[in-house]
Amino acid sequence: MKITDVYFREPKRKNASDLELLALVDLTFDDCFAVRDIKLKPRTDNNELNIEFPKRRSTKLSNDGYFYAIAHPKTKEMYRYIKDTIIEAYNNRCENGNGQRV
Repeated sequence: MKITDVYFREPKRKNASDLELLALVDLTFDDCFAVRDIKLKPRTDNNELNIEFPKRRSTKLSNDGYFYAIAHPKTKEMYRYIKDTIIEAYNNRCENGNGQRV
């Protein structure tokens, strides 16, 4: 699978935890499959960027309060490929004056 498009959106900040959110990222794979709402955030313990895949709270039937990933990579290599691609595109966007650098 190859990432064929990376699109950044400005986040709508609803609460204090959203203040650290730099962008929402939509990815397209092989021009035929999209994953939306990947969060791009700075890590608090160092000066790196981190990604967080879309998730939702478990259903009312289970009532366990956990969040489950809707879409996520199954291997470390795929995670690294996605993260590196997003960060490279974000840095390019910042260099072109279309975003803020951490």
